[in-house]
Amino acid sequence: MGNDNAIHVLQEENIHFHHESQLVTENLISWADLVLTMTRQHKDTLTAQYEAESEKIFTLKEYTSSSQSDWLDIIDPFGGDIPTYHDTLNELRESMIDLKRKLEKEGK
Repeated sequence: MGNDNAIHVLQEENIHFHHESQLVTENLISWADLVLTMTRQHKDTLTAQYEAESEKIFTLKEYTSSSQSDWLDIIDPFGGDIPTYHDTLNELRESMIDLKRKLEKEGK
């Protein structure tokens, strides 16, 4: 089950969700055409662990942004209040729109 504040925000937005975590494995990384993380720390961990697959591992913002911004992380709301969870949801929405545009442009 998820964090109470996350569940609250998702319910407010009428977003239905089912959360099930999964460990990243070599098979999973090999299978994927693209691996997107929320933070540079996540990306760095995966690229260190799976060096041969590092060319397909990006932060979501790094992959979708045309700017060379230093801030490529999605806000991690864990432990935050409800407005922080709303901010993260809005950031994810914007990033997903950017991702959809990029993938459509690339014909994927």
